[in-house]
Amino acid sequence: MLDLRSINQNRFTRAKRLWTVANSCRVAAFLVGAIAALLPRPPLYIACVVFAFAVAAELFQWRSDVEKSGSEALLRKLDLCRSFNMEITEADKRDIVWELPRALRKRFTESQVPDTYFTSSEPSGPRKAIENLVESAWYTRQQSKLMLRVWIGLICVAVVFAFTALIVASIEVSSVTARASIGKVVTAWLLLIFSLGAIRHPWNYYKLLERSERSYTTGSHLLRGEVTEADAIKQWYEYQIGRASSPLLPDWLWKRNQADLNDAWRLTSST
Repeated sequence: MLDLRSINQNRFTRAKRLWTVANSCRVAAFLVGAIAALLPRPPLYIACVVFAFAVAAELFQWRSDVEKSGSEALLRKLDLCRSFNMEITEADKRDIVWELPRALRKRFTESQVPDTYFTSSEPSGPRKAIENLVESAWYTRQQSKLMLRVWIGLICVAVVFAFTALIVASIEVSSVTARASIGKVVTAWLLLIFSLGAIRHPWNYYKLLERSERSYTTGSHLLRGEVTEADAIKQWYEYQIGRASSPLLPDWLWKRNQADLNDAWRLTSST
């Protein structure tokens, strides 16, 4: 039997690693360009190195997006199957196995694989689906809120650093050539902020926070009365669409806050 949850978590991890490598290539391109701007006569091959890092960044980003898309598709199936006590079809399982390297297949094959992703003890059905949705939306809301704060903090630090460098250069540096070089480096630094998605990602995390908040509030309201299958499927669909279009939540964020999040949910949940 395949441990589909572990397979999906592994795919998400691969997507996050590729995303990290892509951003590392962008930073490397900036560093090489910054060094070149400070040199009186930079080597001609510097432009080729910067170009290579830029191309590599786009390729790694593309592969990360592919992995994320596949992971989100499988996660949607797992969440709904877990809520309504359905099984993933053999055709879907074959596609999942086909995409896995042989070395990884043995790691995710066990005789019995209990799915403990959600904590709800309700019988399978619409109510259980909404309880699972509320749990998932709460965790996503808290993590997206933390990522929004992280990105806002990084933007503030980056902008303050850029303006500080310009002010110090204008006061302390008398050489016109040196000032011009520092100006180029600061310009490249500001462009790096956009290249890393420092403007786009905070907005996307805010939209994810907003979508999760809405799903959490709506799901909590539905649990006060009779929950229909149509309501459960509709809420899951809207939540999953918002989650699929959002940026990845880093592994370090979950590892750092996992214990606190689980404890907060356990202490305040009656399920």
